Amino acid sequence: MASDSQLMSLVVKDCREIFEELDSLVDVGGGTGVMAKTILGAFPHIKCTVLDLPRVVANMPNTDNLKYVGGDMFQSIPSADAILFKVVMHNWSDEDCVKMLKRCREEVKNEGKKGKVIIIDIVLNRDDEEPDMTELIEAYQILYITTKKPITLPELLSALKIPSSKSIGIYRLMRLLVHSGFFATSKVDENSETEGYILTTPSRLLLKSEIPNLSPCVRVIADPVLFNTWQLLGEWFRNKNEEATTFETAHGLPMWEFCAQNPRFDRVFNEGMASDSQMMTLIVKDCREVVEGMNSLVDVGGGTGIIAKTILEAFPHLKCTVLDLPHVVANMPQSENLSYVRGDMFQFIPHADVILLKHVLHSWKDEDCVKLLKKCREAIAENEEGIKGKKVLIIDMVLNRDEEEPDMTEVKLMFDMLMAMVFTAKERTEEEWEKLFLEAGFTRYNIRPVFGLRSLIEVLS
Repeated sequence: MASDSQLMSLVVKDCREIFEELDSLVDVGGGTGVMAKTILGAFPHIKCTVLDLPRVVANMPNTDNLKYVGGDMFQSIPSADAILFKVVMHNWSDEDCVKMLKRCREEVKNEGKKGKVIIIDIVLNRDDEEPDMTELIEAYQILYITTKKPITLPELLSALKIPSSKSIGIYRLMRLLVHSGFFATSKVDENSETEGYILTTPSRLLLKSEIPNLSPCVRVIADPVLFNTWQLLGEWFRNKNEEATTFETAHGLPMWEFCAQNPRFDRVFNEGMASDSQMMTLIVKDCREVVEGMNSLVDVGGGTGIIAKTILEAFPHLKCTVLDLPHVVANMPQSENLSYVRGDMFQFIPHADVILLKHVLHSWKDEDCVKLLKKCREAIAENEEGIKGKKVLIIDMVLNRDEEEPDMTEVKLMFDMLMAMVFTAKERTEEEWEKLFLEAGFTRYNIRPVFGLRSLIEVLS
């Protein structure tokens, strides 16, 4: 609050006429007096009083023009020409605000002057504001609505089993989500003025009944395990242990060891990766030629085999192998064309015509990526002769693509920070990818930006 109050200098600079005729001012909830001191710096003739809770203003030094009063603003506010509230009213219900403003009205009737109340706070739905002024970084809850008609607020409360006393909270959350484009509003029917909420393209992606259903991906990103990692970023910067990641600073173990010892997060993480893998249908639909003519494929770090199963539906002749850590593929059922192999990808990769790496390389440092790519190159080189175009397929982000939207770049950079914190790894530019491929002994590559945030990279010897 104190640092934010330093912005008061803008008010003093651009709105001098508000303060020029004042002889006295009370800053209600004024903390340590940063705002009052800023005002006094421009208008030294004003007698300023800071009113706050006793524990806040205890031992604060008084001066000729600035004094501190400990008290309850609902019980007593000192008289003055002006009473100032900075970011106070939004913390209280309407009835409390009315009560407080009535008390202010009594106290500014001072010596016949035209007293005033000065409020610094947010005003919603201003016609002159920029579109992003009312956006928030994060919504803390996502609601799934499965109805073929607009659903009203009371219907929503009933469906979610939320008490009617909390309807204002749901209304405000939905207002935020409508503003952000996650939901939209529409008339319930042609003859009604009542509006309800309807789904948009982003919210449909989170429906459990839809394919792809990306709600498990959201659960991973919003999980306390990753959320707490962000909170420890500052501590990590000051940590003298250069080997530890931010994730280790927060949880005491590297990511993969943590997953192995924490079944709940391991399940959440693997479900998130599996749901994201449903996007593999786009490869099968739009990029068939990258797999056609191949007889075998290994999905490195393929989890429960969602990608391999999707590929097999389109290319049932393929022999697919999923390679992952033992605790991930334990007890997975084998079939004639799909097998699971437990192991360490840095030690061994089964031979195949195609090696697939989806969201694998961005989790590792450059030197580890080169080592892994060399293993991949050995695996496709040692497979049966006569197959042309044996390759490594990479699904990952490529930074600084000229054709992408600014919002997409922002999300990619957020993921880059996440990789830095969890693995001390990174998302890469095309130049950085090319350097890895050349160091690993590959000579050609082709980037296809077919996945929105991610690209399909075809790497050949």
